[in-house]
Amino acid sequence: MSAQMPNSQNVMQQWFGSLPFSKQLLIGGGAGLIATGYGLTHLPNPIELITLAGFAGAGVWGVRRFWQSPGPSDLTKAKVLTLAQVKGAIAQVQTQLEQLVNESSDGASLRERYTAQLLEIEQSLSRQTLELQIVGTRAVGKTTLRQLLAASPELFQQNWCFTTSDELATEAVQPDSVEALKDIDVLLFVVQGDLTQGEWGALQQLQSLGKRVLLLLNKQDQYLPAQAELLLEQLKQRVQGVVAGEDVMAIATSPQPFKIRRHQEDGTYQETWETPQPQVESLLNRMQGIAAQEVKQLVLQRAYQQILGVQTTIQDGLNQLRRDRTLPLIERYQWIAAGAAFANPLPSLDMVATAAITGKMIQALAQAYQIQLSLDRATEIAGVLAKTLIQMGLVEASSQMISAVLKGNAATYVVGGTIQGVGAAYFTRMAGLSLIELFEVHRTSASGWQLDSAALGRIVQRVLGQHQRLDVFKDLVQQTLGRLRPEGEAAIVSA
Repeated sequence: MSAQMPNSQNVMQQWFGSLPFSKQLLIGGGAGLIATGYGLTHLPNPIELITLAGFAGAGVWGVRRFWQSPGPSDLTKAKVLTLAQVKGAIAQVQTQLEQLVNESSDGASLRERYTAQLLEIEQSLSRQTLELQIVGTRAVGKTTLRQLLAASPELFQQNWCFTTSDELATEAVQPDSVEALKDIDVLLFVVQGDLTQGEWGALQQLQSLGKRVLLLLNKQDQYLPAQAELLLEQLKQRVQGVVAGEDVMAIATSPQPFKIRRHQEDGTYQETWETPQPQVESLLNRMQGIAAQEVKQLVLQRAYQQILGVQTTIQDGLNQLRRDRTLPLIERYQWIAAGAAFANPLPSLDMVATAAITGKMIQALAQAYQIQLSLDRATEIAGVLAKTLIQMGLVEASSQMISAVLKGNAATYVVGGTIQGVGAAYFTRMAGLSLIELFEVHRTSASGWQLDSAALGRIVQRVLGQHQRLDVFKDLVQQTLGRLRPEGEAAIVSA
């Protein structure tokens, strides 16, 4: 945006845009209502018609802004933590670590690795210095800002330090590059105008990591004062709920020189160029305030996020161990169900007939995840799971896919219960895969394991979406026919 003198239309736009959003809505909506009322009672001439359309448009724009703009949210209000809570979280992860150690064949090395990580996090709780990083796209002034901040020794020797000289370019931001910033206390995110799509995406990813971000509008000297103020207000509205308003500031790290003309007594004049001082006072004051009031909380927040990361890694390892043990169990019960359905074919796939087998499978899976379920309770869950699978269209979809795969096979297999056998195997497998995912995300609480029907429905939908493919059914039909066919007779599956 060039620094040009605004015309009357631009002045009106800037004035209206610089108002608080609530006033914009009131003025725009009110003007639209008044204009609409006037239009209903008068026959407007062309000039009045244009004016009416303008006011009505302003009203519509105001209403649209009201409904489309995200309302105030809690995203910028980080959870206030205490030292006791963070240490309690460490103790919980240590308990979880013991589960992994006990179930793993490599328990000793796992204990050593994760215990060292937790000890390092616990020792970091005594930190008094905040680690800082500057991020932003190319040529926004990151290097100059770093030099200016480093020239404030009273601020950096006591409260702040830079973590690395490497900076993130958000023009091609990737999840891995943002993930690398998870262990930094405060990020200075530098922009030079309205947010690009890449910058907005990077901000959202940083917010999802729980990072404290100061958003800095650099090069404000390149705008007229009214334009700079308007752009800053627009940035605050754009990032509402992601970055706190007081953490959005305008700076000028390297102001452009301007020409000064000095008139002499003899009527002549002399022109010189002067370079203004950098304008970073608002940032320095904000950093001093953070250092004075928020060091303890930011240290706790970072430690807590690190603990959650360790916890996730341990849980993923535990889930993988248990999944490796339970997948053979699912395969065993799916062939039991297939054999029962093949030996006693029904006109249609009867989910009630497989409930007893599924119930036993659920009980075995629960035991692998250290969840205690009686056979009656497991059978009850099997009924809920069967109902959910039917509601998701498993019977219709699987029957159609299985029939399509079996078209090229001997009729005796179809008549003899092949469809029922393959269908029972598919149902049992989908039930087992859905249950182990549910066990992974909904672990036992103090009151015992409770079935979350809503979560089960979402998981079943996702599992079916991953396995309702023709190649999956071809493979399942081939395996089922291989187990159910008479000895020595080849099974042919259409390609």
